[in-house]
Amino acid sequence: VKSVGVMGQRMVGRVEPPVPAVMRRLQLLPLATPLALALAAVIGADAVALAPISPEPFHAGLAILVGTALAAAVYGVSYLLQRRMMDEVQSLVPRA
Repeated sequence: VKSVGVMGQRMVGRVEPPVPAVMRRLQLLPLATPLALALAAVIGADAVALAPISPEPFHAGLAILVGTALAAAVYGVSYLLQRRMMDEVQSLVPRA
């Protein structure tokens, strides 16, 4: 009970409404997005680094390019998920 209402001479606790599931998922995004970005960049760079590509500068550039591309893809998916969740949260807010 977070708030109290007064009815007559006694104080009665108000029951808080349950937190919507979308709010819980939205709270996880600031933790999940950087973790997914780091994993995508590391996995992409390591996958190319293990490939036998002959010119070393090309090999290094390709590893950086693939890591960046995977991180950008994760960022795009995260951005779209956040927009969808925010639209869902906005639909829960009562209109005046």
